[in-house]
Amino acid sequence: MPENTLPSIEKALDLRVGGIEIDLHLTRDGHILVTHDPWPLPDKCRTVLGSVENSPPLWSSLDLATIQSQYIADGNPDPQQYPRQTASFVGKFSPVLMAGALSPFSPPSLAQVFALLKLYAQQSPEAAAYIRSLYVYLEVKRTPFCDPAQLGFFCEQFENLIAAIVRSPDNSCTKVVVLSFTVSVLQRFRHLLPQTEIALLTAHRPVDIAHELAALGTYLWCPHYRALKQETVQEAHRHGILVIPWTANDSQEMRILLDWHVDGLMTDHPQQLQELIS
Repeated sequence: MPENTLPSIEKALDLRVGGIEIDLHLTRDGHILVTHDPWPLPDKCRTVLGSVENSPPLWSSLDLATIQSQYIADGNPDPQQYPRQTASFVGKFSPVLMAGALSPFSPPSLAQVFALLKLYAQQSPEAAAYIRSLYVYLEVKRTPFCDPAQLGFFCEQFENLIAAIVRSPDNSCTKVVVLSFTVSVLQRFRHLLPQTEIALLTAHRPVDIAHELAALGTYLWCPHYRALKQETVQEAHRHGILVIPWTANDSQEMRILLDWHVDGLMTDHPQQLQELIS
């Protein structure tokens, strides 16, 4: 399924995954937008008129209503890596929640994601119990190497706006985890949402991960899977750290990581992982 869309989340829920991970940016009118990139990429997005222009605008320069009335994020960025990606499944609830948008695959807001989870939970007692058990990983796209101007007018309120949605009574999910590569972001969420878990994302092996996580007051570490070694996982476990690497998509690599007793796996291919576990 196309990433960071409501149908992709609904499909993941139908598979009964243990958690979902989504990426967060800002719109011009202060909505939290679910998308990986600061602007629409031609290989992921198209417009009501066709292809995305060569110099697309920042999402933060557009209102949510404009984004959802003009853009569809149903592209496949890598057909070789994702040969089975399709936009044929739209789900039961996604079209309802995106009825005012150009497509169910238009970029959703974080509030719409939580609305989807709430609707999904209302199907049955089993579905409600499942949603209560679901981990929702929110990656905050504020990075040290990212120009703050990319986040636009509401840049300084980014974390506060996310926290308000997480705290909202409309949010039926209790297992929210805030992810970031940026320590200052996690420190801010530790203050804003003291009862919400935070997790440090890393692309390379830190010099002293135990010290870094202790300073943050967390025990969750999400490293790139290729930066891991078996002894690194063992060392982390000796310090009480849970290791949840990203993003392993090859079955053989998944099997190795499972043999190393990682505490979870982020993957674009949950069905492959479920088959390995079963």
